[in-house]
Amino acid sequence: MRRPWSIARALALTTLGITMSGAAGAANIHATIDPLFALTGRGDQPFTSRDVHGRFLLIYFGYTRCPDQCPLTMATIAAAMRLLGPRAARVQPVFITIDPRRDTVRLVDAYVRLFGNRFIGLTGSVKAITKAESAFHVYVETNNPNPGQISHGSLLYVVGPSGRLRTALSGKLTAQQLALALSTMIGAAASPDQVH
Repeated sequence: MRRPWSIARALALTTLGITMSGAAGAANIHATIDPLFALTGRGDQPFTSRDVHGRFLLIYFGYTRCPDQCPLTMATIAAAMRLLGPRAARVQPVFITIDPRRDTVRLVDAYVRLFGNRFIGLTGSVKAITKAESAFHVYVETNNPNPGQISHGSLLYVVGPSGRLRTALSGKLTAQQLALALSTMIGAAASPDQVH
């Protein structure tokens, strides 16, 4: 019988389009991601990945002016959190901007509140954001020909309560698929009337 984390890992690899035969390569990428970061959140308060004790971090990198991908992904995360019901208390969704020059603390905070009060929105100096992007190997295209638009990766990073990266999930999951993956990782069986 597979342990819950094995099931979650297999689901994550599948959603990323990686077969189990290619898992060794995924494991190498996984091992190079350092989930520690220090950024700025609501009220200009410093926030680090160590500030969330006993919960899973669900991290998404985007920007407030994003016309499509970011709001869709954020809405999916919000819906997945609702589907989790009481188990959502074990998960902390975090939005980290990739546009620190324009995304101020106040703007990021207002943006994440559009999707619910569960979210933490973070920004920081260009140097701090670049460091966070590098730590998570986030793809960000800096030379986009469309003014104001930034092409970027859409992965959702799950950091466990111990502070270690658990997996990276596709940003194209449905709310139901995301809720199921999270439910499996936090070790609780999904209720048929909440996640299906």
